[in-house]
Amino acid sequence: MVAYDQGDFAASRALYRESLAIRRTLSDRSAVAISLEGLAEAMAALDDVARAAQLWGRRSGCVRTPAPGCGPRGGTIATRA
Repeated sequence: MVAYDQGDFAASRALYRESLAIRRTLSDRSAVAISLEGLAEAMAALDDVARAAQLWGRRSGCVRTPAPGCGPRGGTIATRA
């Protein structure tokens, strides 16, 4: 993502949140996983390592099994991140 590469981690976080919401409506688990990973990287860059770890964990769940937060309803990741 350009915002991340330019060091604008707050903008990157906002864009990954938006991406996550859109991808959840499409019910595409692999795309949700990509958005969660990007959001996790942005959170880590913003020094919220604990939240980044939670997001990375959620991302792993999306890849392995139909985990909460991967489908269209998505849980609370988008609003809490």
